[in-house]
Amino acid sequence: ARTWITLDGERVGFLTEDVAAGETETATFTLDLDERDAGEREIRAFTADDTSNARTVTVLEPADFALAGADPVSAPAEVSEGDPIDVDVDVENDGGVEGTTNVTLAADGETVAEEAVTVAGDVTETVTLTADEAFDPGDVTLTAAVEGADGQASATTTVLAPADLDVTVDSATDPALTDETLTVTGEVSNDGDKEGTTEVAFEVD
Repeated sequence: ARTWITLDGERVGFLTEDVAAGETETATFTLDLDERDAGEREIRAFTADDTSNARTVTVLEPADFALAGADPVSAPAEVSEGDPIDVDVDVENDGGVEGTTNVTLAADGETVAEEAVTVAGDVTETVTLTADEAFDPGDVTLTAAVEGADGQASATTTVLAPADLDVTVDSATDPALTDETLTVTGEVSNDGDKEGTTEVAFEVD
Protein backbone atom coordinates (compact mmCIF):
# COMPACT_ATOMS: atom_id res chain seq x y z
CA ALA A 1 0.00 0.00 0.00
CA ARG A 2 1.21 3.51 -0.75
CA THR A 3 0.76 6.26 1.83
CA TRP A 4 1.30 9.92 1.03
CA ILE A 5 2.49 12.43 3.59
CA THR A 6 1.54 16.11 3.54
CA LEU A 7 2.81 19.07 5.54
CA ASP A 8 0.15 21.78 5.83
CA GLY A 9 -1.56 20.33 2.77
CA GLU A 10 1.54 20.07 0.60
CA ARG A 11 2.76 16.62 -0.40
CA VAL A 12 6.26 16.04 0.91
CA GLY A 13 6.71 12.31 0.23
CA PHE A 14 5.22 8.87 0.27
CA LEU A 15 5.76 5.44 1.77
CA THR A 16 5.23 2.02 0.24
CA GLU A 17 4.55 -0.76 2.73
CA ASP A 18 3.24 -4.28 2.15
CA VAL A 19 0.57 -5.14 4.70
CA ALA A 20 -0.90 -8.61 4.91
CA ALA A 21 -4.65 -9.04 5.27
CA GLY A 22 -5.77 -8.49 8.84
CA GLU A 23 -2.32 -7.20 9.88
CA THR A 24 -1.00 -3.83 11.00
CA GLU A 25 2.43 -2.53 10.08
CA THR A 26 4.35 0.47 11.33
CA ALA A 27 5.96 2.71 8.74
CA THR A 28 8.38 5.53 9.48
CA PHE A 29 8.77 8.65 7.40
CA THR A 30 11.44 11.29 8.00
CA LEU A 31 11.30 14.90 6.88
CA ASP A 32 14.12 17.42 7.03
CA LEU A 33 12.97 20.73 8.51
CA ASP A 34 14.55 24.18 8.66
CA GLU A 35 13.78 27.51 10.33
CA ARG A 36 11.09 28.26 7.73
CA ASP A 37 9.02 25.39 9.14
CA ALA A 38 8.87 26.75 12.68
CA GLY A 39 5.39 26.99 14.19
CA GLU A 40 2.27 24.84 14.33
CA ARG A 41 2.22 22.37 11.43
CA GLU A 42 -0.32 19.76 10.35
CA ILE A 43 1.10 16.39 9.35
CA ARG A 44 -1.35 14.21 7.44
CA ALA A 45 -1.04 10.71 6.04
CA PHE A 46 -3.52 9.39 3.47
CA THR A 47 -3.85 6.42 1.16
CA ALA A 48 -5.09 5.96 -2.37
CA ASP A 49 -8.62 5.34 -1.11
CA ASP A 50 -8.51 8.73 0.72
CA THR A 51 -8.27 7.18 4.17
CA SER A 52 -6.38 9.82 6.16
CA ASN A 53 -5.16 10.69 9.60
CA ALA A 54 -3.74 14.03 10.78
CA ARG A 55 -1.79 15.35 13.72
CA THR A 56 -0.64 18.84 14.62
CA VAL A 57 2.98 19.19 15.70
CA THR A 58 4.93 22.19 16.99
CA VAL A 59 8.18 22.81 15.16
CA LEU A 60 10.61 24.77 17.34
CA GLU A 61 13.50 26.87 16.16
CA PRO A 62 16.93 25.68 17.38
CA ALA A 63 18.82 27.63 20.02
CA ASP A 64 19.98 30.98 18.63
CA PHE A 65 22.33 32.90 20.91
CA ALA A 66 23.20 36.59 20.96
CA LEU A 67 24.37 39.31 23.30
CA ALA A 68 21.21 40.82 24.78
CA GLY A 69 20.18 44.44 24.60
CA ALA A 70 22.05 47.64 23.85
CA ASP A 71 24.51 47.26 26.75
CA PRO A 72 24.96 43.55 27.38
CA VAL A 73 28.28 43.90 29.24
CA SER A 74 28.61 45.61 32.62
CA ALA A 75 31.71 46.02 34.76
CA PRO A 76 32.64 48.17 37.77
CA ALA A 77 33.81 51.66 36.92
CA GLU A 78 36.81 51.32 39.23
CA VAL A 79 38.71 48.62 41.13
CA SER A 80 41.84 48.72 43.26
CA GLU A 81 45.08 47.38 41.85
CA GLY A 82 45.30 43.66 42.57
CA ASP A 83 41.52 43.15 42.87
CA PRO A 84 39.67 40.86 40.41
CA ILE A 85 37.17 42.38 38.00
CA ASP A 86 33.71 40.75 37.86
CA VAL A 87 31.97 41.28 34.52
CA ASP A 88 28.27 40.54 33.90
CA VAL A 89 27.28 39.45 30.39
CA ASP A 90 23.63 39.21 29.25
CA VAL A 91 23.06 36.31 26.83
CA GLU A 92 19.75 35.76 25.05
CA ASN A 93 18.42 32.71 23.27
CA ASP A 94 16.03 33.70 20.48
CA GLY A 95 15.40 30.05 19.57
CA GLY A 96 12.59 27.82 20.74
CA VAL A 97 14.62 25.25 22.68
CA GLU A 98 17.18 25.28 25.45
CA GLY A 99 20.81 25.33 24.48
CA THR A 100 24.30 25.74 25.89
CA THR A 101 26.99 28.06 24.57
CA ASN A 102 30.34 29.46 25.68
CA VAL A 103 30.95 33.07 26.68
CA THR A 104 34.51 34.40 26.54
CA LEU A 105 35.97 37.48 28.21
CA ALA A 106 39.03 39.31 26.93
CA ALA A 107 40.97 42.07 28.68
CA ASP A 108 42.75 44.44 26.31
CA GLY A 109 42.47 41.78 23.60
CA GLU A 110 43.74 38.81 25.65
CA THR A 111 41.31 36.07 26.72
CA VAL A 112 41.15 35.89 30.51
CA ALA A 113 37.99 33.87 31.24
CA GLU A 114 35.48 31.52 29.63
CA GLU A 115 32.18 30.20 30.95
CA ALA A 116 29.50 27.84 29.64
CA VAL A 117 25.92 29.06 30.02
CA THR A 118 22.64 27.21 29.43
CA VAL A 119 19.71 29.37 28.33
CA ALA A 120 16.12 28.27 27.81
CA GLY A 121 14.31 29.19 24.61
CA ASP A 122 13.22 32.84 24.36
CA VAL A 123 15.00 33.68 27.64
CA THR A 124 17.89 35.95 28.66
CA GLU A 125 20.43 34.86 31.26
CA THR A 126 23.25 36.80 32.95
CA VAL A 127 26.60 35.06 33.34
CA THR A 128 29.40 36.50 35.49
CA LEU A 129 33.00 36.10 34.37
CA THR A 130 35.96 37.12 36.49
CA ALA A 131 39.16 38.66 35.22
CA ASP A 132 41.70 38.03 37.97
CA GLU A 133 44.87 38.98 36.13
CA ALA A 134 47.41 41.38 37.66
CA PHE A 135 46.38 44.55 35.85
CA ASP A 136 48.52 47.66 35.91
CA PRO A 137 46.87 50.92 36.96
CA GLY A 138 44.89 52.54 34.16
CA ASP A 139 41.93 51.71 31.93
CA VAL A 140 41.20 48.06 31.04
CA THR A 141 38.89 47.26 28.10
CA LEU A 142 36.82 44.15 28.84
CA THR A 143 35.24 42.52 25.79
CA ALA A 144 32.70 39.68 25.80
CA ALA A 145 31.76 37.39 22.92
CA VAL A 146 29.24 34.56 22.63
CA GLU A 147 30.09 31.42 20.67
CA GLY A 148 27.88 31.11 17.62
CA ALA A 149 26.77 34.74 17.76
CA ASP A 150 27.82 37.72 15.69
CA GLY A 151 29.56 40.70 17.24
CA GLN A 152 30.95 41.47 20.66
CA ALA A 153 30.50 44.13 23.34
CA SER A 154 32.82 45.90 25.74
CA ALA A 155 32.99 47.83 28.99
CA THR A 156 35.86 49.75 30.59
CA THR A 157 37.16 49.51 34.15
CA THR A 158 39.79 51.81 35.65
CA VAL A 159 42.36 50.08 37.86
CA LEU A 160 43.41 52.46 40.64
CA ALA A 161 46.92 52.58 42.02
CA PRO A 162 47.13 52.38 45.85
CA ALA A 163 47.92 55.42 47.92
CA ASP A 164 51.60 56.46 47.61
CA LEU A 165 52.30 58.90 50.41
CA ASP A 166 55.40 61.03 50.76
CA VAL A 167 56.28 63.57 53.48
CA THR A 168 58.48 66.61 52.87
CA VAL A 169 59.59 69.15 55.51
CA ASP A 170 58.38 72.48 54.22
CA SER A 171 59.63 74.85 56.91
CA ALA A 172 61.01 75.00 60.45
CA THR A 173 61.85 77.71 62.98
CA ASP A 174 65.43 78.64 62.25
CA PRO A 175 67.19 79.74 64.30
CA ALA A 176 65.36 78.48 67.36
CA LEU A 177 66.21 79.45 70.92
CA THR A 178 66.41 76.87 73.66
CA ASP A 179 63.50 78.41 75.52
CA GLU A 180 61.25 78.68 72.42
CA THR A 181 58.85 76.27 70.77
CA LEU A 182 60.23 74.70 67.61
CA THR A 183 57.66 74.78 64.83
CA VAL A 184 58.01 72.41 61.88
CA THR A 185 55.67 72.35 58.88
CA GLY A 186 55.48 69.27 56.68
CA GLU A 187 53.73 68.58 53.38
CA VAL A 188 52.16 65.19 52.68
CA SER A 189 51.62 64.29 49.03
CA ASN A 190 49.83 61.29 47.53
CA ASP A 191 51.00 60.15 44.10
CA GLY A 192 48.55 57.21 44.02
CA ASP A 193 44.94 57.06 42.80
CA LYS A 194 43.31 56.20 46.13
CA GLU A 195 42.99 58.05 49.41
CA GLY A 196 45.43 57.01 52.10
CA THR A 197 46.27 57.67 55.75
CA THR A 198 49.69 57.81 57.37
CA GLU A 199 51.37 58.92 60.59
CA VAL A 200 53.87 61.77 60.40
CA ALA A 201 56.63 61.84 63.03
CA PHE A 202 59.33 64.50 63.32
CA GLU A 203 62.71 63.67 64.79
CA VAL A 204 65.24 66.10 66.23
CA ASP A 205 68.90 65.06 66.26
